[in-house]
Amino acid sequence: MGDGRMEIKFSKKLMEKFGKHVVKRKREWNLFEKVWYKLDWRNNKLINLQEWFRKVSTEAIADEKFVKKVEFFNCVDDQNLRAVLILRYVHSLMTYKKDSDVWQVGEKWQTPLETFRKTTGDCEDGAILIGAFFRWCDIPSEYWSIVCGSVQGGGHCWINYVGEFDARTYHLDWCYWYSSKLIPDRKPYSDDTRYFTEWFGFNDKRSWKKVKKPSEMFK
Repeated sequence: MGDGRMEIKFSKKLMEKFGKHVVKRKREWNLFEKVWYKLDWRNNKLINLQEWFRKVSTEAIADEKFVKKVEFFNCVDDQNLRAVLILRYVHSLMTYKKDSDVWQVGEKWQTPLETFRKTTGDCEDGAILIGAFFRWCDIPSEYWSIVCGSVQGGGHCWINYVGEFDARTYHLDWCYWYSSKLIPDRKPYSDDTRYFTEWFGFNDKRSWKKVKKPSEMFK
């Protein structure tokens, strides 16, 4: 894998036949382990990200307005299109605001429901909201992760999404380098030099990391 930019490209014909197996095996290339992160710099408490996300995304599905959006997205049969429509919606919903401006602290991760209701947040808040929609809009966990890492300009958080019919990874970024393009028209992860290194990633089923102390990376 090297720096993670070399990818195998599969034909649509093979993916239609073996796609789910390929994506599952691709996910196994990561070494899964628990990731603990300091979500709120006003205290020193480390939180298990996978467990936290599973809990807070479950809280979101209890909200009537959130449920209505989930039902709307679930009317779309094409998974790749569903993922992009969710990205477009979160981009149109949210206004980017720094944690220091909203919470008067350097780092504070909002829950998906907080972000959905406030309609403001920074990079990880929008990515986490997208992840919550993915969970309840029947996009299997093998296809996506909320990822934190280094990009042009510093630390960032985005969604890595695996295309349903080519098994290539794509960045779904609601703020820094937002694109409304459909999956087949996007630049794959292996060709996008704006994103440098992944530190850690997670969803409701698993988490993984490439750094020893994730909470140190945004300081």
